[in-house]
Amino acid sequence: AGGQGVWRSPDTNTPSGFISVPDFDLSTWGRQPLKKLAAMAPGSTLKDICDGAVRKEIRFLLPPRIYNFREISCKNDACVSHPGNGQREVVTYFIRVPAHHEQQRQDRSTEGGSEETAAWRFSCKYCETPHNFW
Repeated sequence: AGGQGVWRSPDTNTPSGFISVPDFDLSTWGRQPLKKLAAMAPGSTLKDICDGAVRKEIRFLLPPRIYNFREISCKNDACVSHPGNGQREVVTYFIRVPAHHEQQRQDRSTEGGSEETAAWRFSCKYCETPHNFW
């Protein structure tokens, strides 16, 4: 049976989530789903467990760039990569940048500023609009 939940470390009191998926073979996954997980849950660990033993363990790091994900797009309506602009040849592409760099740019823009405290953000390759995906 599968399940999900949150567990707190007794040493640091840091919460950790887990998801259990029965009869799942990680070897059937390609690179694309693993890249999506890394972009959505940086710092997390994926463990492939079979018969009570860890077969494979993958630690996800924040990727330097995110591209070719049909599920996400630039939120700037005027961006050449925004789906509403009909530029099918232009693929969505985001570059990892320090959050303070994007915060300075965002402070100068007309878009309302959120107080981003994470060390990294993603910026659209074409229009430099800042994005957070987690």
